[in-house]
Amino acid sequence: IQKNAARSVINNLENSSLPVFMAYAEYEPKRIALQNHIFAKALSEKAAQCLQLDHEPYFPVIKTIMRHNHVSIIRSLNTADENFGLDVVRFMRRYTLQNKK
Repeated sequence: IQKNAARSVINNLENSSLPVFMAYAEYEPKRIALQNHIFAKALSEKAAQCLQLDHEPYFPVIKTIMRHNHVSIIRSLNTADENFGLDVVRFMRRYTLQNKK
């Protein structure tokens, strides 16, 4: 585990200024749910640090997709179940270059 620490996203947040959309399923396995919580906390702390330094913060958008598990959440995209897909599209539209004008 130590050898992968340098490649971990969570250990490199200080170098990132990208907005993050984080989605997880209601029925995630406990070990994945725990990692989601740790990552969401780290993203929120990064945004708070940006505020203290008077930089533009990107607070993470975090969504729980109800009635899904780790696999079905992705399989729900582009189906009649628009609970997840519409949020992804809204997030992408919010941060496209054409909307920054």
